[in-house]
Amino acid sequence: MNFFAKIIFVSLICIFSFSCNPNLNIPNPTSGSADFTKTISVGGGYLCGYQNGALTKSGQEKCIANLLAEQFKLVGGESFEQALMPDDIGLGLNSRTWESVYISASYLGYKTDCEGTTSLSPLKKLMTVAEASIYLKPVVHAVQNFAVPFATTTNINNTALQNVYYSRIAKNIGTTCLLTEASTTLHTFSIMWLGMEDIYEYARFGGYSKTIPAASLFSSSIDNIVNQLTSNGKTKGVLANIPDIENFPYYRYVSSHSVKLTKRLSDSLNQATGNIFNFTEGENGFAIEYPKQSGLYRQMSVYECVLLNTPSDSLKCYKMGLFYGMPDRYTLDSMELQIIKASIKEYNIEIKKVAEKYNIAFVDVNDFYQRLQSGILYNGVSFTNTFINGGFFSLDGFYPNQKGYSMLANEFLKAINLKYETSIPTVNCSDCDGIKFP
Repeated sequence: MNFFAKIIFVSLICIFSFSCNPNLNIPNPTSGSADFTKTISVGGGYLCGYQNGALTKSGQEKCIANLLAEQFKLVGGESFEQALMPDDIGLGLNSRTWESVYISASYLGYKTDCEGTTSLSPLKKLMTVAEASIYLKPVVHAVQNFAVPFATTTNINNTALQNVYYSRIAKNIGTTCLLTEASTTLHTFSIMWLGMEDIYEYARFGGYSKTIPAASLFSSSIDNIVNQLTSNGKTKGVLANIPDIENFPYYRYVSSHSVKLTKRLSDSLNQATGNIFNFTEGENGFAIEYPKQSGLYRQMSVYECVLLNTPSDSLKCYKMGLFYGMPDRYTLDSMELQIIKASIKEYNIEIKKVAEKYNIAFVDVNDFYQRLQSGILYNGVSFTNTFINGGFFSLDGFYPNQKGYSMLANEFLKAINLKYETSIPTVNCSDCDGIKFP
């Protein structure tokens, strides 16, 4: 090799080495003004990894709180203890309580409907109380994840909280509340996501026999929780707000205005039902009673919601919403949606106020979900809020899958890095699962 050839060869080696080194100019992780030695988490199903309609071991291991705690180890954080489920069959609460109280996590499989058509569909197994018992056993070790599925802010402040997931971690049921047990755990940083269960406990049952706590009550509850968990602002934390209902497949996947009728069929339905639903040729909405318990009926508008847990066979073969009105528990009408949207707006104002009052990091999850509609790039892949194909949500259409949770964990990290001038790397969860196809 001559002199000039050697020069070119060495130059190419240098260029190649620099261009392939992924660690150049990346700052070392620092904790900034926050102390991440011992972290706790308080909230609902989103912080503990509920997905596919159940709480599972792998879901907990890839939950937002645990993913954050793993990153905090880079700046002195200790291990993060959870009350892990024994397996990935998991334990969920069945919204159709007349079938069973408990269900397994949903999985994607083939289902034959009442018309004899077989297709891929989310499936779950009904569980007896005896079968659920292994998932209900109390844990004996101390935990740091106090996020409990379906626990509202009022529940968190209440010693009378009746919740099977809380019973697994509670030390003194009926004597102390979840907030007391969390706040008396020595900690230096709090991960908080409050208000989701207050709003969506109402929404997931179609508003049936449920109410949303007034914004004034929520404001008092959340202020008390954040006050105690941050020792009145002396310790650091992060708090997230609530995304709008329009962004969840659970409320938007099933079209409320998808009844397509011929002239002959619409005339027959009107005759059979006494013309109370006023069906016409072409597209129609499902029939609902409106206002509730009024004895008056109309068709749903395209903006109203049919919930994802509506039994599809009842729509297809038993003419639910055609011969008789849709049950309240499966729909959200315009009045109920107005209540939900107004409550989310009011709650988010209070959440931002509390974050500012106690000088903690604030995560605008509502903005993230808005951006998710058009697509967010993560590890080179575009994720959207489209059910199943969008890649973000799990099979229940409300909670994210593991990849979705890792994306949300990064939103928390961005807010933490900004607020406390930390430099904690974002999550790159290569072993986080999406939806598993058979």
